[in-house]
Amino acid sequence: MFVLPKAFVAIPDVTDREKETKIYQVFHDALEFALIWILLAQFEWFNLFWVGVVQLCSTFIGFSLFVISTVKLGWFDPFREGLTKSLALRVRFYQMNQ
Repeated sequence: MFVLPKAFVAIPDVTDREKETKIYQVFHDALEFALIWILLAQFEWFNLFWVGVVQLCSTFIGFSLFVISTVKLGWFDPFREGLTKSLALRVRFYQMNQ
């Protein structure tokens, strides 16, 4: 649904973490589906707007938990210097401050 979480989840695939990221994606999607299904069955006022709100919140919470866990597990250590200390963010920072 959202580009940043899907792209961020793709990075560990490069470091042989395909199995872990696939388990995360399946678990997250199953929880989101079950939550929406339960809410639709229980509340009459739950319409398409609220489905979008649940998906947005679910994606934000799931993405946050994934980032925290991958940083704690050290999956991004090979990429940390390239993402934060090299040209990747410096160019963007330079463009924003001109």
